Amino acid sequence: MAAAAMCIPAFAAEGDVTTILDQTFTEGTTLENTDAYTWGEEIQGMIKANGLAMTNGNSTAGNFENRDFVAFTNALGNATNDLNISYNLVHGQDKGQAKTYYTINYFNAEGEFVFGISEGSGGWGFSADIVTANKEGDNTTTPLTNAHIGKFSKSTPVNLTVKFSGEQAIIEIDGGSYTAYTSSEGIKDIKLSVTGGVDFSRHMSIENFVVKTTEVAAAQFADYIVKYVCDGKVLKEETKSGLVGSEISLLSTETADFTEGGVKYIYVSNDAEGQTVNADGTTVVTITFREAAKYNYIVTNNVNDETIEGTCFEGNNASVSYCRYILSEDGTVWLKEPCGGDKKLEYNYVFTPNSDNFKVNLEYKTYAEDGIFYIEAENIEGVTKVTNNNADVRCSDAAGAYTGEEAITICTLEPGKYTIETAIMGGKQGDTDVIFTVAAGEENVVEAVTNGSWHTQSGEIELTVPTDITVKGGAGNKPFDYVLITGTVDTGTAVKSVEVAEDNVWYNLQGVKIAEPTQKGLFIHNGKKVIVK
Repeated sequence: MAAAAMCIPAFAAEGDVTTILDQTFTEGTTLENTDAYTWGEEIQGMIKANGLAMTNGNSTAGNFENRDFVAFTNALGNATNDLNISYNLVHGQDKGQAKTYYTINYFNAEGEFVFGISEGSGGWGFSADIVTANKEGDNTTTPLTNAHIGKFSKSTPVNLTVKFSGEQAIIEIDGGSYTAYTSSEGIKDIKLSVTGGVDFSRHMSIENFVVKTTEVAAAQFADYIVKYVCDGKVLKEETKSGLVGSEISLLSTETADFTEGGVKYIYVSNDAEGQTVNADGTTVVTITFREAAKYNYIVTNNVNDETIEGTCFEGNNASVSYCRYILSEDGTVWLKEPCGGDKKLEYNYVFTPNSDNFKVNLEYKTYAEDGIFYIEAENIEGVTKVTNNNADVRCSDAAGAYTGEEAITICTLEPGKYTIETAIMGGKQGDTDVIFTVAAGEENVVEAVTNGSWHTQSGEIELTVPTDITVKGGAGNKPFDYVLITGTVDTGTAVKSVEVAEDNVWYNLQGVKIAEPTQKGLFIHNGKKVIVK
């Protein structure tokens, strides 16, 4: 294939460097087109005080999708001219919301995608990936070892070199080498995208975008094989490309533990050291793994006999969800606070088993001694269960719920004085918008309003006649979590659950059907609370 024409000096010699583009993006200036390149019209006007702004500043995800960045008159880079690109990313903010991603994609003269660099800010951290084109028509995403964007000025410059050999583009960045398929040599168009992170501006921007070419001798590349082996069996193999005679350096992703076919493999060793890329393609690198052990675990608590059992691979974390409260048969309410404190509200207990039959005990503390009724929202008949929008970690037992237009009866209370507590999570609604209610008859006892985080709300009620307790409201992104009722029953007959209305049947206070009690405590029989002494 003929090399693409380039803007390089006449009589260029090996080692000569030609600067094609050097843009500082100074505020108040206009991006000027030249004979060598043309700026995308959408990029005009994006220059702010700190560079070319990539702020995703409204509530529409993908609002900077696939913008034309810069197009070159001729494709830059070929077998004897490496392409060098550098720039700075500044003012990243690792907020806790969903990530905002910037992506710069590179295209050849035929307009075909070759590779892209994507970096994300959010979820209390940063990330970076390289996406490369395959000849089969799909793309491969590989994590980079370095996220260049950082808080404010604490960023690392992006420096990448692209070499070309036939249908291969070899991208070198952060000490790693990545191969992409291209039907023609050179890069002609570069496009910019900013996606995700709705409602939260990340203030990302580009500074000092520089494009150069370097005259080099025609490089010779050859393929080599990387084999992944366990107990003498080849698990998989990959064909890579490298400069003939160069030493082979494995990426961290190639020596990382991985799971395939339901089995986890743990890295042991490799024989890459000292090996070079042979011109005849005979180089083979072997990476040795071993099968990870599988550990059974059992999670108990200090209140009742309930257990959670599971299995996980050696070295992996296990996670179990748990209820905020347990109501024991004697009317005691037990509490286990969320993990991680106020800044990391989670009802998933994470641990790492290091042996088989690993045991964990969840410690609950006494919260109240006058428990009447407790139910997780998702267990109420007729509700819609919610596990997205962080409800799977923020809500007790990893789930919340919401109701339809009709109120749902959850129990009937006998005359007495009661405190009703619930919890709700989701975005702010305003001072007067009631999102979820718990009512005693026609009277709202709790009117829960979302305030941007998970929180409890409670109310008190005194009843003189048996009264139905109902719940109503919430939404898919504003679920309620549970209902807890404590208090004193005047008649001594306590709660009658809707789910335990059958005659001559015994239940514990959680509404679970049991045989006749074999121990002392409080139970429900014929819809009444009964004390067995």
